[in-house]
Amino acid sequence: MAEAGGEGGGLAREVEDRFIACWAGLAGTWGVPPAHARIHGLLFLARRPQDAGTIRARLGISHGSCVTGLHDLVAWGVARRVSVPGIRRAKFAADPDGWKWLHGCVEERRRRDLAPLLAAAREAAEFAGEAVRKARAERRPGVLELVETRDRVRGFARFLEEFASLVDAFLALGGARPKRLVRSLGRASGKPVP
Repeated sequence: MAEAGGEGGGLAREVEDRFIACWAGLAGTWGVPPAHARIHGLLFLARRPQDAGTIRARLGISHGSCVTGLHDLVAWGVARRVSVPGIRRAKFAADPDGWKWLHGCVEERRRRDLAPLLAAAREAAEFAGEAVRKARAERRPGVLELVETRDRVRGFARFLEEFASLVDAFLALGGARPKRLVRSLGRASGKPVP
């Protein structure tokens, strides 16, 4: 983080501010509250662990927003509490590795969003199958349309199962950069990847 004083400090602060705003915009696409993202962006750039008071002052956010944000970021695994010998105040840090950040975010979204959606899709597919069986047994009209709907529901449930498997394969990397996959995707898209 920028040190106080000097022209370089002012430019460094502007660079930090722009990055933090960019980070907040990116996090918004993941459903992360902007204040949480700004906190994480600040920690991502910080050369040393930061305490909540410093974070609040630097970002101009409320105590409650800061505490909630830090709590959530630690729970998601994208920030951590750091013990500094001789200092009682809790300090926080984030790993500056983007793949580790992405891993933590994907892991949280899988737990919070994908797992319930997957369970609901399985339940909907099961219900659709039962509805077709019942409609056939009772010789109801419109069975063919119901079968088509059931097949689409099952197809979506299969898609979510496959997507969850893809997410789980990524999570199995544990935050490591998937070098071969990134290079393969880069070649497939015709874009070079370092």
